[in-house]
Amino acid sequence: MSVIQVTVAQIQSVSEFVYKVILTSEEALPEFNAGQYLQVVMSAEDKRPFSIANPPYEKSFLELHIGASEHNPYAMQVIERMQKEGKIEVELPCGNAVIQDDAENSILIAGGTGYSYTRSLLLQKLHANKGAKVSLYWGAKTPADLYEMNYLQELAQQHSDFVFVPVIEHAQPDWNGRTGLVHKAVLEDFDSLDEQHVYVAGRFEMAKVVRDEFLPKGIKAEQLIGDAFAYID
Repeated sequence: MSVIQVTVAQIQSVSEFVYKVILTSEEALPEFNAGQYLQVVMSAEDKRPFSIANPPYEKSFLELHIGASEHNPYAMQVIERMQKEGKIEVELPCGNAVIQDDAENSILIAGGTGYSYTRSLLLQKLHANKGAKVSLYWGAKTPADLYEMNYLQELAQQHSDFVFVPVIEHAQPDWNGRTGLVHKAVLEDFDSLDEQHVYVAGRFEMAKVVRDEFLPKGIKAEQLIGDAFAYID
């Protein structure tokens, strides 16, 4: 891993609680794999992880999607420091929840800003163009929280091997899509998961439920990929 100082080129509010951050450097950025993350160095003892949202073939910048608010000071302090100082140190690459095989059929499951992890995987898969089927299930509380829904719908129209399924928790008057828990939508669509690799990004509780409910559907433990699995029993 490398620790480098980067410039905060952009901070854009993309939803009520999510900021898209673009980081650049005058020097070549360290290489990373789709699915890895970086750590923002607040101090020697305080490093805060955020998924890298852009794919590895986009080499001139690093993109982060940070969910931050006054109720989430852990992330909000990072945004405020970036806004104030304009530069920050980051450590990367981190994490092992990377693409296992460009040619595998994959299901990507994201809860909230866990989408940033799946975004890098998705774009890398489509770029590799190996003919693999990729399905992205993105769950959120409201349609507004699906801040790149239009972009993903356009991608799905452009790529016949990509299916995008947005899911919100509860039915709303202006929503005609799927509702409920995002992993339940996957189980409704797939009778068997033995030929899939499933990548999961979200709360640890969600990862545990996915593991417990997906294993009886034929998938092997090693076909469930996500950094959270290393921290749950």
